[in-house]
Amino acid sequence: MKLKILILFFFIFKLNSATWIEESVGSILNYEKVLLPDGTIYSISKGSGAGKDNVGNYSIAKCIGHRLEKNNKLLELKFFCDVELSNGDKYFTMQNRNNSDTDVGVGEGMILGGTGVFSKLVGTKCIYGVKHLKSNVFTTTKCEIPKNIFNKLKSNN
Repeated sequence: MKLKILILFFFIFKLNSATWIEESVGSILNYEKVLLPDGTIYSISKGSGAGKDNVGNYSIAKCIGHRLEKNNKLLELKFFCDVELSNGDKYFTMQNRNNSDTDVGVGEGMILGGTGVFSKLVGTKCIYGVKHLKSNVFTTTKCEIPKNIFNKLKSNN
């Protein structure tokens, strides 16, 4: 019985949600690095970039954060971003990633706040994939959001 309820809940959730996807490319500037005695590297970075989502909005972003790595393995990464869309809305995200390669990986993000429909997405968790090429970073972010908000995003661009 519990399995039937769980399957029904999942089915209803999928019917009432949509996947919002944003693809972006940016550049990273490392401000400071500290080499710790055990070989761990702590760095603070700043980035900027631009992208497009699957409802037709273009975006520009500014990000700042830190990373901890050792032996070319990422131990911890946390970035905060301020994103402005072509429709005039803004949103703020936090992205984090742990225990992966330094130049490629999958992490989790969260929408922290925003204007317009993004004010209704506070706390929404997203998954992102990232690939680095020299000082550039290519990112695809996917968020499951309520279908009515997805439709508002589509109509506001």
